[in-house]
Amino acid sequence: MSATTTRVNENGETVRKCSICGNELPLKQFDRSGKYLKTACKECRHKRYVEQQERHSERVCRFRIQLWGRDACASCGATEDLHQHHNQGVKNYEIAAMVDKTDDEVLSEMKLTIPLCGSCHGKIHTIDGIGHQPRTNVDIDKAIELRRKGLSLEDIASELRTSRRTLCNHLKENGIEYSEIQKLAA
Repeated sequence: MSATTTRVNENGETVRKCSICGNELPLKQFDRSGKYLKTACKECRHKRYVEQQERHSERVCRFRIQLWGRDACASCGATEDLHQHHNQGVKNYEIAAMVDKTDDEVLSEMKLTIPLCGSCHGKIHTIDGIGHQPRTNVDIDKAIELRRKGLSLEDIASELRTSRRTLCNHLKENGIEYSEIQKLAA
């Protein structure tokens, strides 16, 4: 029986052979992708996912040591619950979501970050526990000048090496509402 074939076993139950463990299992043990069944059973797919996450975590730890000389929070030195904080206003990927990326791609993205524990990372992103603190200082005058030249907020954010969200937060903190900045290019 091939990995994708189903059959009825001697008990009258429809079964399928898992492409990883090779066991014949009831169809309910396989996830669906649209109208098709996955070739690997749920248990094997979960094991593969966990192994992949562990390999990625080990790779991130290895790169922290390579880049910063240790696998610890850059602020307090904690070694548990480590996050990668994008401190340059540029973010191509979330490090945790780069499981399927090459070592060079992960290392390149990590160079844009610093390691922080969950507590220190939370402090950076919170003002008095209620709001998001922008990651970078934004030159408001330059942003207004670029907007008057007709650049979009996305292009301005890119030019100032920040995110659109951070740009809008800075504008708002300086008393400039989104609707006002929209009118500048008109």
